[in-house]
Amino acid sequence: MEIGVKRKYKYRCMKILSYAEEVSYLAISPLARKILEAIYEKNTLTPTLIAKTIGVSPSNVSTKLIELKEKGLVECVTPERRKGRLYLLTTKGKASLQIVRRITSVEKI
Repeated sequence: MEIGVKRKYKYRCMKILSYAEEVSYLAISPLARKILEAIYEKNTLTPTLIAKTIGVSPSNVSTKLIELKEKGLVECVTPERRKGRLYLLTTKGKASLQIVRRITSVEKI
């Protein structure tokens, strides 16, 4: 194996390990993953639009968004609003979602 390839592989492994807690959380929480997928597809969404998109109640989405925000996976870009707050994925959220997607696509093979 070339040195450059080894470094790249080592970097990927370190990146996956640094997001291990978030990845495992998404793997065991289908609702959290669906929420991240919905936000990822539309870039920013309100809890109501997320709920309509994935077919669950807005209160379930709001509760899960609080958890996702505490874990640093999503960010509220309009916290001053009482209604219609917009959420987007953080860099950590995008990376964790990509890792979970890779893992689940490998499991399907």
